[in-house]
Amino acid sequence: MSDSEKENGDKRTYYPKADMVHRSVARLVDVIIVLVAVALLPNTVSWIVGVAYLLLADGFLEGQSPGKRLGGVKVVNRRTRCKALYRESIIRNLPFAIVLVLVFLPVIGWILFLVAGLFVLAFELFMAWSDRFGLRIGDVLADTQVVDASVPIADPTVAKRAVPTTS
Repeated sequence: MSDSEKENGDKRTYYPKADMVHRSVARLVDVIIVLVAVALLPNTVSWIVGVAYLLLADGFLEGQSPGKRLGGVKVVNRRTRCKALYRESIIRNLPFAIVLVLVFLPVIGWILFLVAGLFVLAFELFMAWSDRFGLRIGDVLADTQVVDASVPIADPTVAKRAVPTTS
């Protein structure tokens, strides 16, 4: 935490960086779930379910998508020190959902999906790998962090007291 953040009363908590292999396994499992949904459901419905899953999945199961549960990681709100909720899940996964929506564009949708998808995936992976806490752009926007599932997070009653009040 920088000195300016300390001076401004920033109440964010930074946890140890989660293992990148575990995070990659978690993302791979979640992508496989989306691909299975796309393959099994009717065309338009499948993509809607896929986008909804990508946006909401980190709000499931105490801040864990099914992939994160299998990968042994979870998403934590750095300000409240509690599990991520659906709001944080939507914000942190918006870059990936936007890429998935590109498939709906006529003619060039698949090309844009592949090009933008590779760019977003590479950029987010680079950010998570190079940041000392493993934060990617989605985490910065949502004020979240992916941590090892065994890392204890604050009790919600304690976290409520730690949240800065707006006056």
